Amino acid sequence: MKKIPVLIKIETQRAQQAPTTISDAPETETVSTTELGTIRRTRAGYRLDIGAEDMFTVIDTSKGSVSMNVDGVLSSSLVFKDKSTCTGTYSSEDALLQVMTYTYRINDTLHEAGGSLMLDYEVMLGGSICERCITTFTPVAIDAPGIS
Repeated sequence: MKKIPVLIKIETQRAQQAPTTISDAPETETVSTTELGTIRRTRAGYRLDIGAEDMFTVIDTSKGSVSMNVDGVLSSSLVFKDKSTCTGTYSSEDALLQVMTYTYRINDTLHEAGGSLMLDYEVMLGGSICERCITTFTPVAIDAPGIS
């Protein structure tokens, strides 16, 4: 299937889940970036290829699940299934960590003209929740009106 060049806005809202006392609220942050990439239709859904200087990300979607593979200085391989816990990995030159992700919801409206993919999930390490994230990927075709 044909790869369509896109600009992909990526926004992540992250809440650290390590309060020092029960009354402490988790620290939250929002990070936004825009990267060049491609989108293409696959037999099961859509694939986003996102290239950055020091990192390359591949996201494959199908009904109710998403796989995300990141290759860079820190690499990861994660699977998200609606209302399910999945095993994944984070790795560097020196270490390999097994993590679990629990996905609260996936909102996948990707299509060849854009749409978006939202993942609402927790990352757990050793049975403890490390962080809760809501990440949205919004691709826009580079040849779309108003994009230069």
